[in-house]
Amino acid sequence: RSVVAATDEAMADVLTTLAPKIFVSATLSVNGSFAFISRQIGYDARKAIKVANAFSYSKQVMGFQTSQQLAPDHPAFIPALLEDLKALRPLKTLMLFTSHRALASAASYLATSYPGEIFIQGERPRQRLVQDFKKVTHGFLLGTSSFWQGVDFNGAGVECLVIDKLPFLTPDDPRLIARRKACQSAGLDFFSDYILPDCALKLRQGFGRLIRKECDQGIFIIGDPRFWNASYSGLLQASLPEFRWTQSASDALDFMDKRR
Repeated sequence: RSVVAATDEAMADVLTTLAPKIFVSATLSVNGSFAFISRQIGYDARKAIKVANAFSYSKQVMGFQTSQQLAPDHPAFIPALLEDLKALRPLKTLMLFTSHRALASAASYLATSYPGEIFIQGERPRQRLVQDFKKVTHGFLLGTSSFWQGVDFNGAGVECLVIDKLPFLTPDDPRLIARRKACQSAGLDFFSDYILPDCALKLRQGFGRLIRKECDQGIFIIGDPRFWNASYSGLLQASLPEFRWTQSASDALDFMDKRR
């Protein structure tokens, strides 16, 4: 049996022995549908309720669309993205990466171009890194997968959240190979029914690091041009809350100044 089959059967055993079964999360639905998470846990969610969020994202968040159009695997992608961010300094910035290589590239670039404090995952324990980041007025905190979720940035004063690349699963992951076979057996399209919704959920989880309470405000940036021009970009955009986007750095800074 595959790892996927064993995992799915184990989850099914848990669900049949526990009652009632209530799943609560800010990232359970994809584009308003609970189909993906229902398939993942092997449970028919007959009663799914989507509760309105307490945050007013249209007032608390502004998206900034960068000018760089390089593909994420281009060697100059990270430097080009960071060059665009210079127009938004000084803002307290959290950067989330999908790989350690991209994080290292950003750390190297900032070390020679940014005079402020830089907090880098791995240099100290995660919680201490967050606590130290909370103490500064301006700076960069660079993190990979462990910072996308399960980290409380409440009180950190994050003013700008940057996601370098769409968080797609890596193709060489053995669990992904098993999932592909499971999708084929179920008559599902591997990309649209698994890869894409998984990416959408992770994107929302990363976005959630920006706004932690009703008085928070911030700028959201995603450097990956596929978020704008890929055939599937509409689903990814719809996975995020509604807020205004701009290509003007001055508009973004004005938004922050008016909210202060």
